Amino acid sequence: MINNKNNDIYLQERSRLIELCNRSIEQFDKGILTIATGALALSITFVKNLVPNPINNTKIFLVLTWVFLGSSMLITLLSFLLSHQAFIKAIKDLSVEKPKFNFFTLFTHIFNFLSAIILITGFAFWGIFILKNF
Repeated sequence: MINNKNNDIYLQERSRLIELCNRSIEQFDKGILTIATGALALSITFVKNLVPNPINNTKIFLVLTWVFLGSSMLITLLSFLLSHQAFIKAIKDLSVEKPKFNFFTLFTHIFNFLSAIILITGFAFWGIFILKNF
């Protein structure tokens, strides 16, 4: 049986862990967005200054780089919106005895994972482009 003191400790620790989890994913999202934006700017500068005339059959890798980096940024921004909706639903669910499944939370997690995978894929295409042009 849980007494009030143990219950208070449990609730405080749970609250602290939820806050840390939220901060962690917030930092992850910001990191993905920063890296993707920086890589996109760097790749444009790289092409402009170091490879102004890339080999014709390698341009597709550059285009794919930009598409994947841009997609990573877009998906990260969409995950911000989904996360916001997940919180709104969770707040509404506090007053319901048996809340329904929160699809916003599920899609937020999926989008976070996808943004990282797409970012890595964009870097892979950029690497291929660089290797083929040097």
